[in-house]
Amino acid sequence: MHVVFMPDGQGSARRGNKRHIVPAIHSLKRLYLMAAPAVVLMLGIAIFTSAPARAGCEDAFFSSGIAWTGSSVVLVATPMGNSGGDLSYFWQQTGTTAWHRELVASTGGCPASWENTVVPQSPTGYRSNAIAWTGDSVVIAAVDVRNGGLYYWWQAKGSTVWHQQLVAAGPPECCSFYSVLNGKVTPLVVGYSMPSIAWTGSAVVIAASDKHGLHYWFQQKNKTTWYEELVAPFSVVAPLQPAIAWTGSSVVIASSCNGNESDGMCYYVQPAGSATWGRQVVDTGYSLFPSIAWTGSAVVIAANVGVTGSDNAIATWTQAAGTTAWRKEQVGAVSQYGGPAVGAAGNSVVVAAIDENIKLQVFDFWWKDQTSSGTWALQHPPGSAQYSGWMDPGGITWTGKSIVMASTDACGDLDYWWQQFATPTWHKQRVVTSGNWPPSTCG
Repeated sequence: MHVVFMPDGQGSARRGNKRHIVPAIHSLKRLYLMAAPAVVLMLGIAIFTSAPARAGCEDAFFSSGIAWTGSSVVLVATPMGNSGGDLSYFWQQTGTTAWHRELVASTGGCPASWENTVVPQSPTGYRSNAIAWTGDSVVIAAVDVRNGGLYYWWQAKGSTVWHQQLVAAGPPECCSFYSVLNGKVTPLVVGYSMPSIAWTGSAVVIAASDKHGLHYWFQQKNKTTWYEELVAPFSVVAPLQPAIAWTGSSVVIASSCNGNESDGMCYYVQPAGSATWGRQVVDTGYSLFPSIAWTGSAVVIAANVGVTGSDNAIATWTQAAGTTAWRKEQVGAVSQYGGPAVGAAGNSVVVAAIDENIKLQVFDFWWKDQTSSGTWALQHPPGSAQYSGWMDPGGITWTGKSIVMASTDACGDLDYWWQQFATPTWHKQRVVTSGNWPPSTCG
């Protein structure tokens, strides 16, 4: 298995000369690509139909996730926004600076509409930010936007072979994003949301939503059968991605209540050996893009919370082990954030998010001691100003010695940062540079 220690990073975020247009467009795209495919698709078509031709859609990354194997940092990434694309895997071995790339699953190349629009007019492939390490394998979960189904891949340590399994099939007649053909608008038919994945020590666990509710699957170690449970029923138009984690004694999931960001944040817990899901309403206010982590003594959820107009904030909710109360904190000032990622690093809770304010466009990283009632300390990792990208809920993790993060930027580049514990210095690497934009647009 190839799987890093954190090398000195190089490079900086790519900057464009259209700062008054591109950040706002991408901020809108990020929100609606996750929550309302139909709106986004129409937005993309309306704005980008006259865009210049570009090549290389496989390297215009939109979603990414990160994990630590004990000897390597591993990444998963997919392109093409809501419509998906090839599923790619990257790894960097401890003590080296080189990133290695593998194609996990191919979609057969770029769609015909790629040269004319940023967002293709039909589903084209996989979407994923879900990657984990089981102790002997890297595991990845993704949704295939072409059929709405959930898929799973694993690669054993020391191997280069990826094995694929179908976790759950998509709905009949999937998938349509309100496409228009000969003047006729097709109905909106979507499958599962992007999945989240975790390892319990004895099973791989996956969570995802569809229009019927929040679903959970598990596969026991060294087995091939997937077992499904309906965690919570609800009816939604466009499913939102939940977040999943393991506490050492329970599987825990964070999700927008009823699949609707306006209904608040909900928390679901299933103790090991049980088949029953407990539910708690964490917050009744607007909340979107949850990320969840176990600190060793508490569950922490981070999410984007609504404030007024286009402004929002990042909040965390913490529940200490053995208790039922949630402690809410606002992380940083009110601005225009995308979704956050949360993790535990030593004795600290760490949160990362992109501030999409058109005047800022920076990558914010906060941390504080998990037992502290004080304010969150803030840093801006290098090369993250102007056209910073979007943090996925699985975009941050802890190696035992360093905090490592992955993010895709507004130009489709895939970036990686690391910071050694107890040091103030961030290091950055460009994993893949997207060549999809005309000269001077992003560079």
